[in-house]
Amino acid sequence: MIIKTRLFGELDLQEEEVVDIPGGLLGFEGSTRFLIMDDEGIAPFRWLQSVDTPELAFAAINPLLFRHDYRIPVTRELLSLIGHEPEHDVLILAIAVLSRDPRHITANLAGPIVVNAQTMTGAQAILDTRRFDTRAPVYDDLMAAAKSEAPAARPKDVLLVPA
Repeated sequence: MIIKTRLFGELDLQEEEVVDIPGGLLGFEGSTRFLIMDDEGIAPFRWLQSVDTPELAFAAINPLLFRHDYRIPVTRELLSLIGHEPEHDVLILAIAVLSRDPRHITANLAGPIVVNAQTMTGAQAILDTRRFDTRAPVYDDLMAAAKSEAPAARPKDVLLVPA
């Protein structure tokens, strides 16, 4: 399948690379299929490129890269929606707002996207904004995490806790 995007031009992708998010993302419910793209120019951030709306792309980051204690309270409904099984890897992405000044980069920790890496099915969790920031600063925590001795986050390290 070929899509023509605003940021990346024409992309030739296989259906198995596409993450299906049946409910879409908050405010973008009509876009339900996304491609997760690495881009060395913005690493450790990635792109979440819409397949349905090729002009739509979000920067995103795994919150565990800068918040090692980030835990997502999820419902059985969300786990059922993504077909989660304990042996399946889960990828968590927080949509980020990039800035020319890296000290102003933020991530939405209250609306993480949870993806079952086995089934390539995802959903956006909507969390309590009194506990989770929608504009969490990233820079200082990311720099501290890079200097720490803690190992980098892996999908199986993600803790999904009961809601």
